[in-house]
Amino acid sequence: MKKLLLLIIILCSIVLHSCNTVERDYQRLAGAKIEFPQSLIKVSGRDTMQYTPKVGNPIMLIYFDSATCGSCAISKLDMWDEVIDSTKLLSPSLEFIFLMSPSRAEYKKVLRDMMLNGTNYNIVLDRGGAFPAANKHLPQDRRFHSMLLNESHCVEVIGDPAYNPTIWELVKSKL
Repeated sequence: MKKLLLLIIILCSIVLHSCNTVERDYQRLAGAKIEFPQSLIKVSGRDTMQYTPKVGNPIMLIYFDSATCGSCAISKLDMWDEVIDSTKLLSPSLEFIFLMSPSRAEYKKVLRDMMLNGTNYNIVLDRGGAFPAANKHLPQDRRFHSMLLNESHCVEVIGDPAYNPTIWELVKSKL
């Protein structure tokens, strides 16, 4: 009986700690300014160029960190087509950015896959991890890696509208 009670107490404390961590991560990111380092590279077909976001335009940022399988992420970009098409009428100036920060070992493979399969999307590559270094407030929890940024690049909405209808409605209301 004591072991069961101890197990329940441990499980409850884990759940409470997890909830506190999510709330803390959300509070730290909400309203924060996202910085775009000058070392970012935009991949357009087989060409690459330095990437600087347009000033004064809202941005839907979808970030893939080094723990994400880059090739897998590229193969699933078409899941965003409906959201991208729908927002063209709501906010023609909204820019979708798929920012990938692959590990050094995966960089060349991700770049090749981007050139071959990502031609319809605005894909930006962070080769040296400058993006997470410039945005230390960005949580490691992937649920916080999709966000709507306002014209000043401050976080307005956190979450993935391609998978969550509630987040999608919130994004539309902000546009």
